[in-house]
Amino acid sequence: MANQCKYYKVVRQVSYDSGVTWVNIGETRKGDLYEYDSAECGAVTQYRWVDVTGQYTCDGTTKHQKTKKQYSTDGTTWQDVSPAEYGKGNVIEYYSEDCGGGEYSDQYLTFVALEGVRFKFWSNVDNVDGVNRVSYSLDGGSNWVSLPNNTYTPMVQSGQKIMWKGTFRHELFPNDGNAHNYMNNFGCTGRYKVEGNIMSLLYGDDFIGKTSLADTYRVFDNLFDGWFPDSGSLVNAENLILPATTLGESCYAAMFWNCTSLTTAPALPATTLAPYCYETMFNGTSISTMPDLPATTLVKGCYDNMFYNCTSLTTVYALPSTALEENCYDNMFAKCTSLATVPSNMLPATTLKKFCYFNMFQGCTSLRNAPDLPATTLVKGCYQVMFDGCSSLNYVKCLATDISATVCTSEWLKNVSSTGTFVKNSSMNDWTRGENGIPTNWTVQNA
Repeated sequence: MANQCKYYKVVRQVSYDSGVTWVNIGETRKGDLYEYDSAECGAVTQYRWVDVTGQYTCDGTTKHQKTKKQYSTDGTTWQDVSPAEYGKGNVIEYYSEDCGGGEYSDQYLTFVALEGVRFKFWSNVDNVDGVNRVSYSLDGGSNWVSLPNNTYTPMVQSGQKIMWKGTFRHELFPNDGNAHNYMNNFGCTGRYKVEGNIMSLLYGDDFIGKTSLADTYRVFDNLFDGWFPDSGSLVNAENLILPATTLGESCYAAMFWNCTSLTTAPALPATTLAPYCYETMFNGTSISTMPDLPATTLVKGCYDNMFYNCTSLTTVYALPSTALEENCYDNMFAKCTSLATVPSNMLPATTLKKFCYFNMFQGCTSLRNAPDLPATTLVKGCYQVMFDGCSSLNYVKCLATDISATVCTSEWLKNVSSTGTFVKNSSMNDWTRGENGIPTNWTVQNA
């Protein structure tokens, strides 16, 4: 604006000696422009911060939108200040890989909202002494808020993260045989994915490097269980870190039970198992691929019902253990109706335990081939109802030579395909025909 411009002041002078000397005569006028938008002439300078398109800045491991400072004296025209000044705007991502984060094992247990979601945490442990043992952070861990039992957090908007830590020490989970005395469960109102290290629920800020759940009991039992009211919709757990290599009894039991929207599972690195450690862990989920299970020595019920009713499961891997235990694979893949093929070397054990494969593939209606069964001596219930209801099954290779154990093959090939091929040990002549032996109309071959 013109009245906010600063000009040089010009004074009129006169000379009476042919320009040798000059005298002011008191007249002045506006000279050349000295300064636009001069504060001395009434100009008001405004400042603002604007996003720098396509650029970001880091504050620790938090990724922010990069901003720059601009000014205006008329509120309409804006220019960058000189020298340039830059700042940080809205959070783009907490614990960003671009800012040195991204190692999920070093990250607190974190939920990423996929829509506006509120979360709560319920535990019987809190009901024991009234202590709030879970805290959350909405600003990347700068500030933490204690969350009362069964109380909702503020709304977490789509794309934002909420971090969790707790003080659930081992002594809070005694093995008293009561499955639900110490149950813990997250609830929510919408869709989200989970990432980061689950140990922050046990060890608070001191979770990094913790790899043992020994002496715990049902410590993460039902943690994301979709069966409960307000359990919400967990859709992705591929970046959830379950770092324990030594497990506790039933530690992950029913962890994702009935999370029907869950399509990806976390890695399971444990090599030292505990009774029923993975019992019903993924029961009823929509995962399509099982995680690797590297343990070579099993314990009672360790994989009991682990993938039961996972109707989207199509890819499974070899189970490397040759040291089995009672009921170790009980119902493991039962009702996995999309499972069509399994590796021939999936079950390498030659020494069996009672009911070790009981009902393992029952109701897998798409399954066409059984894994090779190399054991020669069967034990009580080892193959009982193993393939019952596998209506597409038309190939079995079983090298057993001693099938005298009680109910070892009871109804094991009930309701399978009406025609197929059975490969047997060449020295074995004790097989009978029917659902308890070799299906009636199948072709028999010697191995």
